[in-house]
Amino acid sequence: MPTNFYFNTNAHHGQQNLIEDLIIESIKIYGYDNFYIPRQLVKEDDLFGEDVLSKFDSAYPIEMYVKNVEGFDGEGEFLSKFNLEVRDQITFSIAQRRYQEEIPEGAIKLDEQGDRIERPMEGDLIFFPLTGQLYEIKYVDKQPIFYQMGSLQMYDLRCELFEYSHEIVDTGVKAIDDLAARHTINVLNFQVLLETFKERATGTAVNSAGGVSSVIVNNPGDYSTVPSVTFGAPPAAQKALATSSITGDAVTGATLNNNQFGSGYIPNSTVGVTFSDPETTNRVTATATATISSGSVQNTNITNNGGFYLEPPAVTVSASPTGDDAVITSKIDSNFRVTNLVIASAGSGYTSAPTITIATPNNAIHFRATGTATANSQGNITSLTITDGGKYYENPPTVTIANPPDAVTATGTPVLTGTGVTSVSMSNNGRGYVNVNGTVFNPSVTFSVETFTGSIKLEDNSGLVLENTANTVNRNSTANNQLFESEKTGFIDFTEQNPFSEGTDW
Repeated sequence: MPTNFYFNTNAHHGQQNLIEDLIIESIKIYGYDNFYIPRQLVKEDDLFGEDVLSKFDSAYPIEMYVKNVEGFDGEGEFLSKFNLEVRDQITFSIAQRRYQEEIPEGAIKLDEQGDRIERPMEGDLIFFPLTGQLYEIKYVDKQPIFYQMGSLQMYDLRCELFEYSHEIVDTGVKAIDDLAARHTINVLNFQVLLETFKERATGTAVNSAGGVSSVIVNNPGDYSTVPSVTFGAPPAAQKALATSSITGDAVTGATLNNNQFGSGYIPNSTVGVTFSDPETTNRVTATATATISSGSVQNTNITNNGGFYLEPPAVTVSASPTGDDAVITSKIDSNFRVTNLVIASAGSGYTSAPTITIATPNNAIHFRATGTATANSQGNITSLTITDGGKYYENPPTVTIANPPDAVTATGTPVLTGTGVTSVSMSNNGRGYVNVNGTVFNPSVTFSVETFTGSIKLEDNSGLVLENTANTVNRNSTANNQLFESEKTGFIDFTEQNPFSEGTDW
C-alpha cells in the first residue's frame, strides 16, 4: 500500500533542519570542545597505501559529544610479548553541518577521482583536552541515527588511542605539540640528539598587552656563538560579533554576543563598526498633480509625501506646446518628506494639466546608524558605542565589527654571557598573543642548538649520517660517550674502533 502523499515526513526540509538544529544544540550543551586534526600524507606507499611520515600541521576546534558514558571501550591495558599496550577506545559524535562549517576548504581531501571527500577521514586525529590525549579515527559511521526525517545529521567517530611513530605534529596549538613531543616513540632520535648537539637553552615568554615583553631564561645552555631564538606564532585572530537593538526607528544599542569578543585587535584601540542600511519600506517617491487656468499652472496638489528625502528633490513638469514650460521647486520637513511645491514659473500654452514628476529619494546609506568599538589591553573588544542611531529602521540592523589586523610574531636576539644565554633583547614584541576568550596566550620559545662535527648527525627522512671529520675542541660536556663506548659490545660490534668514541681515528 503506498504511503500517504499528504504527509511526507521524509522530504520536509523544515523538519530536517529542526532535527539538525536540535542535535547541534544538544552537542553544544552536553559535549566537549575538542580539536580535529586532519592528516596530511607526506610519502605514501602506493603498494600498501600507508604513510609512516604523515604530517599533522593544523588543528580546528569543534564541539563533540562523548558516547562513552561508562569509561573507555576496548581492551584497556594489554600485556603482550613485546610490551604493555594501552588499547583505549572512544566514540565521538559530531554534527555533519558543524564539520562542514569548521573544517576549511584547504583541509578537505580528494578521492582517486578528484572529488571532494566532505566527511571526517580515517587516520585523522582528535585531541580530547579532558583526558589530554590524542585519538586516531579508525572508522567513521555516517548513519548512527538512521535517516531521521529522511536525512543524516551526525557522524560517529570510533577512535583508538593514537600510537606515535615518525609522524610530524606541528599544529601551532601548544598543548597538542607538547603532547606529541613527550610521547613520541622515537626515543633513539633523542638519544642521538644528546650525542651530536651541545646543550640547548630554554626559556619562557612573558606576555604583556598581547605581546612578548621579555623572556625568562630557564636554562642558559652551552654556546660558543650567539644562538638564534624563535617565538611561537600568535593564535588565529577572530572577529568580534554583536547584535543591535532599536527604539522607534533608530538604533539605540549594540551588545557583544556571548563569548565572541574577538581577539588580535590592537590593544586600547578604537575599531570601526558598520550597521546595515535601514529598510526601504519608507523609501517612497513623492507624487503630485497640477491644475491649470488660462493655459498656465495655477496650483499643485501633493498626493504622496514620500520619504527618505535628505534634501529637496528636483521637480519636472511636462513640456508646454508653446515651449514655455512651468518651473516648480520642492520643500521637505524634518521627517524627510516632501511637504510643499512652489510654482516658480507658471508657464503658458497648456491645453491640459501637465504631469509633475518628483525625483526619487536619496540612498538609504544616508540614514544608516554608525558606531565604534573599543579594544582592551589584551586585544579583545569590550564595548560598543552608538555615535548615530540612524533613521527608518523597522528591525534591528546587522552589526559588523572590523576585522582584527594580522597578528605579528615576536622577534628577539639572545644575549650571551660566557657560554650561556642570560637574557633576550626583544626587537619586536609581536601582537595578538591572546586567546579568543580573553586569556593570555604564552608562545613557545625555542633557541637554536649548536652542532659539532665528529659524531652522528640525525637528518630527517634520511637516517643517520656519519661525519668525516672529528672536532675535539667543541666537545659536548653533557654527552654520554663513555656510556656508548662501554656498552657498545652489548648491541653492536665494530671490528675496528667504536665510531661513538671521542677519538679522531675512525
